[in-house]
Amino acid sequence: MTIEEFEKKKYTDIWKSVNYGSMSAIRFAEFVSLKIPFYKDILEIGCGNGITLKWLKEFYNVCGNDITIKPAIKNGIDYGCLYEYPIWKFPKTEKFDYTISTDVLEHIPIEKIDESIKRIIEISKKGTIHAICTRAAETKYEGKQVHLTVKPIWWWRKKFKEHNNSGIEVIIINTTEL
Repeated sequence: MTIEEFEKKKYTDIWKSVNYGSMSAIRFAEFVSLKIPFYKDILEIGCGNGITLKWLKEFYNVCGNDITIKPAIKNGIDYGCLYEYPIWKFPKTEKFDYTISTDVLEHIPIEKIDESIKRIIEISKKGTIHAICTRAAETKYEGKQVHLTVKPIWWWRKKFKEHNNSGIEVIIINTTEL
């Protein structure tokens, strides 16, 4: 089984048993609305069940991407604005003013981090905002940690700086700041 196949199976299984609450999604949506001018095109990476998409759609043209889009569809998100890819395989031809994520990047296998960040930078025309958890998760899958890349926030900022050849705005915060 490839990394992509395993991660898709993992999150399909996890979303069947866990429905993440909305408070952190709402706080993140509020944070985004303070940083991004209204009516811009946004891609939410790791959109999960679509709660943040629902909050942002009033003021932005939002689309979502996740390794599995079933939870978002189940939650009433329009299939037409959903993409189903691991971020490291997201089509380079798709471009958005901004890309965003909350509590997502730490779930990416460490061997896919550089490729994922490069892709995020490539598809972001103006900027990218990410709230990243820097501690182990309570959720386990098959007895293993679901936060695959637990690193301090400075490490994440350094990674984005290394790959930001286009000079877009990059905002990286710890999820505890929300």
